[in-house]
Amino acid sequence: MPETVQAQASSSSPESRSTGSLIPPPPTFSPPSPPHGNGDGSTPSTVSGGPQPDESSDGVPPEPEPEWRICGPVKVPFTVMFEDLEYKVKLPTRLFKKPVHRTVLKGISGKVRPGELLALMGPSGSGKTTLLNVIGDRVRNKKDITGTILFNGRKMSRYVRRYMAFVLQDDLLFAHLTVRETLRYAALLKLPNTMKWKDKIATVENVIKLLRLERCANTKIGGPFARGVSGGERKRCSIGVEMLNNPSILMMDEPTSGLDSFVAAQVIEMLKEIAVKEGRTIIVSIHQPSTQVFYTFDRLLLLDDGRVVFRGPLSKLVPMFEDYHVPPPPNYNPSDYMMEIMANRRDLVDEWVENMKQQYVEESALEADNPTNELVGVPNFEKLPIYEMNFFQQFAILFVRSFKQQFFTIISWNNILQALTISVLSGLFWLQIPYTESRITDRYALVFFLIVVWSFNSFIITINSYPAERGVVWKERKAKYYRLSAYMFAKWITESMIIIIIPLIAVTITYFIAHLNYDFLSWFETVLVVILNVWVLQGFAMMLAVVVPSYQQAVVLGTTFLLLSMLLGGFYIKTLPNWLIWCKYLSVIYYAVSLAEAIQFENTTFYCDVEPSQFLPCTEGEPTFSGSLFLADNNNWDVWGLNFGVLMGLLVISRFLTYLALRPQV
Repeated sequence: MPETVQAQASSSSPESRSTGSLIPPPPTFSPPSPPHGNGDGSTPSTVSGGPQPDESSDGVPPEPEPEWRICGPVKVPFTVMFEDLEYKVKLPTRLFKKPVHRTVLKGISGKVRPGELLALMGPSGSGKTTLLNVIGDRVRNKKDITGTILFNGRKMSRYVRRYMAFVLQDDLLFAHLTVRETLRYAALLKLPNTMKWKDKIATVENVIKLLRLERCANTKIGGPFARGVSGGERKRCSIGVEMLNNPSILMMDEPTSGLDSFVAAQVIEMLKEIAVKEGRTIIVSIHQPSTQVFYTFDRLLLLDDGRVVFRGPLSKLVPMFEDYHVPPPPNYNPSDYMMEIMANRRDLVDEWVENMKQQYVEESALEADNPTNELVGVPNFEKLPIYEMNFFQQFAILFVRSFKQQFFTIISWNNILQALTISVLSGLFWLQIPYTESRITDRYALVFFLIVVWSFNSFIITINSYPAERGVVWKERKAKYYRLSAYMFAKWITESMIIIIIPLIAVTITYFIAHLNYDFLSWFETVLVVILNVWVLQGFAMMLAVVVPSYQQAVVLGTTFLLLSMLLGGFYIKTLPNWLIWCKYLSVIYYAVSLAEAIQFENTTFYCDVEPSQFLPCTEGEPTFSGSLFLADNNNWDVWGLNFGVLMGLLVISRFLTYLALRPQV
């Protein structure tokens, strides 16, 4: 038998107190010996080895137990049962080829009870993460799933999800929030509305202390383009976010990935503690754990190519090897040995798979003869609210979070430097344009430039913002943090406020350097048109980022849309063929340019300085002419209400379509 990894339950030696672990040194967790009456002969492992809580071996009263719990014992213990699970995925094929499906899970069955820690193990590609996602309702196409998944005898529902937490392998967190801010916003959204604000903050601080995040609590999470916390700290922060609301079921995909062996062992030991002491049902997928981590688990579900190779308590694993005359060497890591056997003895693997199928049939028949009531104490789910907060509370929290996340993304030093450079140089290029016929086209070009350049800028910024938070929103919506409408309104309003700051300043700089109409009303109306156009294109960019899953495709389609809209905006092409005249009305920029033209040229006086002149007053000897004559070729420039109404309509429609497109995705 492999050696048992043991840890002293309590110790007064200095060495035992200087390990810096996440929690106090855990009690001994021995591989459970074959017990009685769980259908398959297993029971949850028990804490053994060491004195009882009320006494010590030397008669000295033990130290009081530290406040390591987050929210105390679970309200509703859950038994998770899955039977004959199969899952098929559609493989990519060439155009017009018949779709090809691959079966990833092949008749997976198992059960995990409150107080148990189940490990899903197997080589890469065996189906560990897929099985975890299927059980946790994290797959998008549920039509490809067959079999049964029950939680206390009930199917998955939005109410069951309230008691479930899922920690993804990829740590989906906002890069520009600190660890403390990330946990606080999660606590405000997830914890009960009846809980006082100070108690929620205290819970956050407890989690930070529990997960040893004090040193990095005020450090930003960071991302690919921003420095932040380490990989292990990100993982612990992800775990903390899911632990805040005291879930009954905790599912974790590769919780030890990116962690060193010591921290990985402490994380798994912490999970063991909260499973046993607080009655949680915990399922984790893990690749090749260390010996210490391996013997922390209660039960094991070993997979190979989507099939069950072993299912049961750890105490039965080594005897199974011995029965087939392949005992593990002494002091050898059992998880490493399993992988070697599965790679080199395919005949044994196939035989074990068949044995597991027959064993499950026998266990199911035994449980049918001795039924247990697993619905005791389960509340009426239908009476529970879906969300902890109402719409306005969610909106307020998301508004502040979105503002902190997006402000330094949009108002970055790079964007500020770019805006100042463009605004000053463009002002110098059009420096103090005189009100003359010879420069009237230059004035029109500047108006067109101001509309187009800041439309492009806002469009690209927005199309970059959503892909970075797509995964976070999907994760939070699955966990029922908030309504989609609250998220959308908060995001629209915060980004709309932030995204106009740079265009407002830049347009103002260029406006007065270039000597456009100096009166306050003309400046205000011009800035208003630029901002309105920025908001419209922001809405279209958001819609495109939501509808098109690939960021590269969204950028290509977005730039194509912008270039066509610019081409039809009225500056480059004055006269279209009769059968294509309608195309200009598809250009968003066309309506904004028409409004800006009217502001800058209507009833503005220009001086005649060209011979021969193209304007009638100049040819008749008049020294001046009205700018309205310059706009005569544009038959839409003077319809102020229509142009403004179209832009407002596009503003509303683009956001509404974005909401409709995003709803099925999250």
